[in-house]
Amino acid sequence: MLESGLDWSQIEQNYAITRRIDAEERALAQADLVVTSTRQEADHQYARYGHFQADQSAVVPPGVDATRFYPSPSN
Repeated sequence: MLESGLDWSQIEQNYAITRRIDAEERALAQADLVVTSTRQEADHQYARYGHFQADQSAVVPPGVDATRFYPSPSN
């Protein structure tokens, strides 16, 4: 957001980013496992948090197993 031209006060006013980061840190401190959709999300986003522990994370890629989930046959 800073790179897009917003200054810190605008970001704080629009997104309450400090409160969000504090809440996320508290959640990470209590989490037994953090599930991300990509390795990049864990390595580059969550790794910025002080309470994130990479060994307590798992990647579950987005998508659907079409052999298990499919439309019901028409009646």
